[in-house]
Amino acid sequence: MTTTEDRWQLSALAAVITVTAIVSSLGAPLVPQIAESYDVSVLTAQWTLTATLITGAVATPILGRLGSGRLRRPVILGGLLVVLAGTVLSALPLGFPLLVTGRTLQGVGLALVPLALAVARDAWTGRTLTTRLSLLSVTTVAGAGLGYPITSTVASLAGTSGAFAFGAVLVAATWALAVRFLPGTDAGAPQPVDLVGAALLTAGTICLLLGITEGEHAGWASAGTLTLFAVGAALMATWIGWTLRVERRGGHPLVDLALAARPGVVGPHVVTFALGWACTGCSRWWCWWSRRTGAPATGSGTASPWRA
Repeated sequence: MTTTEDRWQLSALAAVITVTAIVSSLGAPLVPQIAESYDVSVLTAQWTLTATLITGAVATPILGRLGSGRLRRPVILGGLLVVLAGTVLSALPLGFPLLVTGRTLQGVGLALVPLALAVARDAWTGRTLTTRLSLLSVTTVAGAGLGYPITSTVASLAGTSGAFAFGAVLVAATWALAVRFLPGTDAGAPQPVDLVGAALLTAGTICLLLGITEGEHAGWASAGTLTLFAVGAALMATWIGWTLRVERRGGHPLVDLALAARPGVVGPHVVTFALGWACTGCSRWWCWWSRRTGAPATGSGTASPWRA
């Protein structure tokens, strides 16, 4: 591999991670403006964020299995096409339900980040691998952070549809770059997907996230919210039992719980969980501040909470 090819491969991986992070964060700063543009409540508009997070939570372990071995490159390219379709659908003025549908498709981008890191592990070794993984990890955070100011600027100039159209251009360019330079491998047979575990994890995650979303306006003690939490907890408990059973039989569970429980892994998981809650809390706080003070919907104007 020449130095030029090596740099282009790194650029392709960095683009996949950065652009999918930017697109996935598109909905958060646009929530107040979406509520105004589509004449829905802010709580309803927040589904443009919730739908993306639900898809990401469900798709990550599933695509992780589907994208093993020689299928890793095709899964990443296919995932980028799904994200592209979602951004195009969200950019079209077809109504709020289809906007949420587009945002749901964009959530697949969240599942591409670990696959891109896995490609890096296949492409490099030793000290080079350590350096490249560190760089790609930083681009993950940078992409999510860039999504807010970029979205706010574009939305203030071209509106909500313009922001999603800009995202579509970024994804299309990333897909073209990945087709040309994303490295693949012929080694490694694809791992089987635990369909039962996938169904249980998907249903349980959706119920729990729906309970968190609905509890905010329906009431945390309402019958619907409590039912969602109860069903979600039961499904997750069933999934854990099923996964442990598959592990004992020497099968291939969707998530390796034994690996996830190791001391060296628990700490990063806790930190990631805390960061996720912090990011979600910040987006919800900004929506509340916009409603309370009448700050610009995109968050790009002078009426910021730090100048109040």
